[in-house]
Amino acid sequence: MGLEHARPAHIRVLGPDHPDTFHVRNNVAYWRAEAGDLAGAAASAKRLLGDVVRVFGADHALAHIVRANLEDWT
Repeated sequence: MGLEHARPAHIRVLGPDHPDTFHVRNNVAYWRAEAGDLAGAAASAKRLLGDVVRVFGADHALAHIVRANLEDWT
């Protein structure tokens, strides 16, 4: 089962704002970028960043990671 298929299960079981769900979303975006879909990865990262900041704040470690990834992909 790929990461893209794991995301709905994480959302259903853990909820959309659970840290593990955010990490799965970040990993999906990362591997999308690795596969060459930089635009798709950046779009996913933008949505994820908004959610991470909403739940944990702008200074959370994951927010910094997602921001750095977004810079790399844009």
